[in-house]
Amino acid sequence: MPLLYASSASVLSQSPAAQSLQVCEASQLDFAIQLAVEAALQEGIGALERTIAGILLWEGRAGEHYTLPSIIGALSRPDNLELLLHHLLADEQALSAIQRNSYYHHNGFRKLVLLQSAVFKLRLHLWEARNEAHHENIHDHRWNFASTLLAGSFTTVIWEEDPNGPEVRLNCTYTPAKEGQTYGVRENGLVQLRQQATHTLRAGDMYYMPASTLHQVTDPGQGHTRSLMLTATPVLDGCKLYADHPIAEADKENVPFTRTAIRRELVALLYTHCAPAAMAA
Repeated sequence: MPLLYASSASVLSQSPAAQSLQVCEASQLDFAIQLAVEAALQEGIGALERTIAGILLWEGRAGEHYTLPSIIGALSRPDNLELLLHHLLADEQALSAIQRNSYYHHNGFRKLVLLQSAVFKLRLHLWEARNEAHHENIHDHRWNFASTLLAGSFTTVIWEEDPNGPEVRLNCTYTPAKEGQTYGVRENGLVQLRQQATHTLRAGDMYYMPASTLHQVTDPGQGHTRSLMLTATPVLDGCKLYADHPIAEADKENVPFTRTAIRRELVALLYTHCAPAAMAA
């Protein structure tokens, strides 16, 4: 489908990109972007992928602080998410791509890559139920992203390097896996850190975060938290990771999903997130 889209003057587009976590209100999102995404979704997965890529390329890197939230805001609406999930469940090729690119993440969640192109990734994060307190390494990312909580809640702690900071961590450089199951971690010595801010996010909240923001998710609930994330193209070759102990070789391996497990998770999301809204309407 040709990209019939012209950006409107949203509040986010008129303000400079945040240097830390930026909570986004629905009223701030770009209405024209959302209309274009919803129209493409009606046509199918291919049209949706082309439209998302076209919007991000058209607006460019400088516009990602409002294009990413606007797109994820449209896709996370229960009726739109329901249609997307039905498209994916009915498409064996799409399910094969999800299986190829998805795995259990050692930061405490299962990562399903629902859509992927050279320009973006749409990821579903399913946070694990644990008996002990959730523990995630402090890290940044290679790309800017926007995310919305579909269910549950978590706290995001923002950190900064500080030579007088009270927290001492092992400074590592993370590089993603290439055509395999193991990612790379290079240890660079110790570094001192300090907490900069804390944000508690709940179901329905949406936020944007630049690639260089050091953060750590804590308290994601007991198996009920679900988040949808849209990432742009990488701005860095690797990312920073601050661990409180050396990372074992076994923890560098990506644990894949079965096709049955992927179907089960997508159907569960239909019933838990989409069905209640449909019944209420």
